Amino acid sequence: MVRNGNLMKHTKYFLNSSVTLIILGFILSYLLGKSPEVQQQIVEEQKTSLPENARVIEGSIKKNSSLYMSMSADGIPKSLIYGITSSLHEVFDLKRSMPGDKYCLEFIPPDTVLKFEYSSSGLEKYMVYPREDSLVALKVYKELKRFYRGVRGKVKGSLWETLVRMGEDPVLIGKLSDIFAWEIDFLTEVREGDEFDFVVEGFEDEGNTVFYGDIIAARYVLSGEDHYAFLYQDPQGKMDYFDERGKSLRKTLLKSPLNYRRVTSRFSRSRLHPILKIRRPHYGVDYAAKPGTPVVSAGDGRVIFKGWQREYGYTVIIRHAHGYQTSYGHLKGFARGIVKNGRVKQNQVIGYVGSTGLSTGPHLDYRVKKDGRYVDPLKMELPSASPVPANLMADFESTRDELLLTLQSVTADKSYRIYVEKPLYESSPQLASADEKVESP
Repeated sequence: MVRNGNLMKHTKYFLNSSVTLIILGFILSYLLGKSPEVQQQIVEEQKTSLPENARVIEGSIKKNSSLYMSMSADGIPKSLIYGITSSLHEVFDLKRSMPGDKYCLEFIPPDTVLKFEYSSSGLEKYMVYPREDSLVALKVYKELKRFYRGVRGKVKGSLWETLVRMGEDPVLIGKLSDIFAWEIDFLTEVREGDEFDFVVEGFEDEGNTVFYGDIIAARYVLSGEDHYAFLYQDPQGKMDYFDERGKSLRKTLLKSPLNYRRVTSRFSRSRLHPILKIRRPHYGVDYAAKPGTPVVSAGDGRVIFKGWQREYGYTVIIRHAHGYQTSYGHLKGFARGIVKNGRVKQNQVIGYVGSTGLSTGPHLDYRVKKDGRYVDPLKMELPSASPVPANLMADFESTRDELLLTLQSVTADKSYRIYVEKPLYESSPQLASADEKVESP
């Protein structure tokens, strides 16, 4: 429940407390080719009270079990289980059943199904109803509550360790680091005592958080210096993160093109080569990482080289805007779809960490050129993407001020939630809580 009336008074996006939001409505996505009108008719037909001789059995899938085995252990007749699972298979892959998934069966003994409901940990739930002389299955979406909540803390160890110790979902770590990816290298620049706070959109079902959406405002204090991020959408629907002055946080190149363990060799005009045992320039940065760790393009660009490059092994070279060029050496292999002269997007996986060429162990040799000359990737100053246009600055500042007020009012108490009917932006993407997995070669 909201405990800060001032926050509700000043923030136009936070409409009401304890209001249930039907995210996607009661959408019936599949019913053996039946129309939505027929699907709705089936649901309406079932909205009757249970007969006196009906039974209700509720259960969940046990560890190292299946839906069939769990229902059987609850005493449900095998003929009923077979009919239900056969119908359910039309809308749900039973191999995706997980321990803890819940089900509820309403039936008249011995084998008359009135309703069967199966609820997974995701957004969907599945219903089985009788229809004429058969059973039909439907996929529907849960009624979720939308909320905003704040997270606040002080770094002790690493940011990852701090948030995990606080009991936060690890996905929030990725969301926060992605926002500041152009400003802060969270593996090398984070210091003990750094402070952070952010407000994130979330969705819950029966009191349990199902997934998190966007972080709408954030602050990270790096070595005493404030870094702000505000999510802003212009009238054309384009949405991005900007600092308090309306400057885009997005830059031409990322701070680093992978999640790495440590920097093993820095940019140098004279370095003793670990294999050749001679001194020569090292115009890049070596990032140690596990073999197969995804390597992403530091920025939008075009692939100008993909292949074997003598001592650097499998290598990708990309040309970017503003005279920048990046190279990625010692790769284990290339990501699918990476071809010479092909276009790549910032953060797109282009290859995987390896130890090909002259290498003493798995790492990435990352190099950057500016107008044909090598520059230190750890020290270079990069141009930002376009700032908020002058004609939209007043609108941005109004949004920023309200988000800043919200940010200043957050608390680390996970139970402190502001329930709302509408999102901050109507077209705001609702991201799943699990990041997209990257396929390794």
